[in-house]
Amino acid sequence: MTNERANVSRPSALFALTRQRLAIIAALVVILCLGAWATFSVWNRQAPGELAQAHFDPLLSEQTRRTLDIGLGDHIHCAIEHKAKFLGEIQPEYAGLLPLTKEQLGGNYQVAAAHHCEVDNREFVHFVLKSKDATLSLAFTKKQGESFPDHAGAPTLKSEVPLYQGESSAYQIVGFEAGNHLAFVISDLGRNENLKVASLVARLVNDFFGRSETDAPAESQKRNRLRFSSMA
Repeated sequence: MTNERANVSRPSALFALTRQRLAIIAALVVILCLGAWATFSVWNRQAPGELAQAHFDPLLSEQTRRTLDIGLGDHIHCAIEHKAKFLGEIQPEYAGLLPLTKEQLGGNYQVAAAHHCEVDNREFVHFVLKSKDATLSLAFTKKQGESFPDHAGAPTLKSEVPLYQGESSAYQIVGFEAGNHLAFVISDLGRNENLKVASLVARLVNDFFGRSETDAPAESQKRNRLRFSSMA
């Protein structure tokens, strides 16, 4: 009789122990899932901000960092996240720049978008080009008091158009000045490849904006003369 009772109580005890273990395991799984979800949520909220902050050679100044971040933010929010405010097609005064850029880069890149957009209350002319392996932005915005520093050693590449280079966790960026515009080349290419693209288009962009800004006052004066002559 004693053995029968022992045999009956042993499975009951084992069942109770197994059920307790299962409950503990289930609770641990729930805790782990909640922790993973919370971690993902925090990362997902922070990721755009982190990506929009470029990391630079420590020799480059804070001024360079802030200026490069302007172009990087447009690339991320417009070409990657598609959260930029679409303002329309590119304005007529910029339209001639797109075919020149495409010709300069050759057949490896196809134009995916060319438009006028706004990010953080700042307007950009934005060309998005894609190759088999990369997405590349050429972004232009009028200066609002910003400039790259002109002290010796600041540019990454000292050429006719000084180039300034930085990178985020996912993207390479090169910035330069073109007349009264800031210009940026941002991509998921390697560091040297992105710099090579920037060096190909920098002189072209600088010449384009130099001509357009020189021609603008002449056109304005011509319109004024026509207006006054018609009034007479």
